[in-house]
Amino acid sequence: MPVDLAPRRAVPPAGGSGRHRGGMLDLLLDCVFPRRSLTGGEGAWMTESELRLLRGRPRRLEGDPLRAAGSRELDLLVAAGAYTDPLLSRAVRAWKYGRLPGLAEPLCALLLEAAALLPPGEPTPCPVPLHWSRLFWRGFNQSERLAVGLARGRGWSARPLLRRARPTGWQAKRSAVERRAALAGAFVPAAPRIPERVLLVDDVATTCATLDACARVLREAGARHVEAIVLAVA
Repeated sequence: MPVDLAPRRAVPPAGGSGRHRGGMLDLLLDCVFPRRSLTGGEGAWMTESELRLLRGRPRRLEGDPLRAAGSRELDLLVAAGAYTDPLLSRAVRAWKYGRLPGLAEPLCALLLEAAALLPPGEPTPCPVPLHWSRLFWRGFNQSERLAVGLARGRGWSARPLLRRARPTGWQAKRSAVERRAALAGAFVPAAPRIPERVLLVDDVATTCATLDACARVLREAGARHVEAIVLAVA
């Protein structure tokens, strides 16, 4: 069955005229800018063949490979796949920026598959937090949804252990040094007690600057082991 990937539309104002204008605008926009599937097919859906292609290639980084990826604070990093995978990277961007709720389930499934590479035991999944201003703009925290889905699938308890104390701007075009400078002091503990083993959850690890900034705060607050799991690693 196709998976509905239609973005959530803004609710029109109360009253018949507002509703009519919203419907006509949606129709016009769909004619001029038709929504497409991830491989380019027209329509607000994802086909079964695309779902079959959206597969993870889990990998576990620790030691020298993890340091080469940019992390100095994590004990290990597990990724469901590589960001160089065109379908995976486009799926992540479509879910994150296009607000396509139907993608949450297959992406969480990839994360659950990758979780098999984590060490034995039960960590506490902790989503990387968004600042309230970014949350307002995006409408949801993708890391939180991944953490909740992962915890539900594994029988764990996800907890928001961190808070983003200030906005850090767009990181995409910054270098690793610029990212680390922008993230200095951006996170603070959000719980009175931090578990000994924490599993940070995020969508993408590019330079590991965000994950490292979170891990550093968690360690200073009492965590002894900090791991991370992401959908894709650059």
